[in-house]
Amino acid sequence: MRTPRARLSIDIALLALAVLLLLAIALPALAPVRPWLALVACALLPGAALLTLIPVRDMLTWFLVSVLVSFAIGTITSLVTLWSGVWNPLALAGALGAASALLLIRDLYSTIRTPAAA
Repeated sequence: MRTPRARLSIDIALLALAVLLLLAIALPALAPVRPWLALVACALLPGAALLTLIPVRDMLTWFLVSVLVSFAIGTITSLVTLWSGVWNPLALAGALGAASALLLIRDLYSTIRTPAAA
């Protein structure tokens, strides 16, 4: 499993990505970088948040699986909302972002609260 320091760094970086995307959405001056931040967030956040529950040893494997799981989560949730007739991409992105942030905060909290091995 990854070291606690790596877990902390990854969790903080992913939460910073989510905050940057929220700022880019809220501030018109950041409109040029908004699509790139959204692409990276959609490609990483849901899968990386879900992988906090599953131990993955290799960093390359973690990255590739998080991208694939993110795309799968995005596709499945988009299809469900579309077929159910409640299609709202902004609400869906907000729900996925909030769920991802909650999982990342949970992992961050558990990493901080776990005593270091002596």
